[in-house]
Amino acid sequence: MLGRIRQLCAHLGLEYQTEWVSIFEGESHTDDFRKMNPAGAVPVLELDDGRSLAEFNAILLYLGEGTEYLPNDAYQRAKVCQ
Repeated sequence: MLGRIRQLCAHLGLEYQTEWVSIFEGESHTDDFRKMNPAGAVPVLELDDGRSLAEFNAILLYLGEGTEYLPNDAYQRAKVCQ
């Protein structure tokens, strides 16, 4: 799934930095990580203004907004989410 986010970033020419978090070593349950996502799940996208988005679909919707990859038509948008 992370590949979809990276692929969309590549198509949109967006620069990003990946920080690997080991869920097996509890790194997603540290205080700092939980500030970004209280659920302690990955992935999380940290925005330039300090806000964070979690969950693959939410991140893809955010990045795709206003681009050719996220249609305006309600049905087509739903198909993208599907």
